[in-house]
Amino acid sequence: AMEYAMREENRQELKHVLVIDGGAIIDDRLISSVASMMSSIGIQGEDRILLALAHSEDSIKVSARSSKSLIDRGLNLGKLISKAASLVGGRGGGHDIAAGASIPKTKKTLFVLEVDRIIGEELGD
Repeated sequence: AMEYAMREENRQELKHVLVIDGGAIIDDRLISSVASMMSSIGIQGEDRILLALAHSEDSIKVSARSSKSLIDRGLNLGKLISKAASLVGGRGGGHDIAAGASIPKTKKTLFVLEVDRIIGEELGD
């Protein structure tokens, strides 16, 4: 799972977000552990959050991790993920540094863009 997640073609970088898309390869029951491991090696840097995605039959499981510096700047990942998930018809929540969501499969791009937009709004840039 980690090797797959590290592949360049499974990554997407936005201003405030690094997306690791595990597709149907990374089991949705493992995505939280993969996100924690990836985040612990600092793959997303200090100024981005990490969104790790795993696809199941009808939905996408999202596991998100933040950095200490973003939390220090006032970012609460749980609230942010909850807001973005509800905007696309999903559910989510969690803590300031780690959060998760379940979103409809067809809303992946919109969800990622919303997360990036909301972070920009909250950080004022």
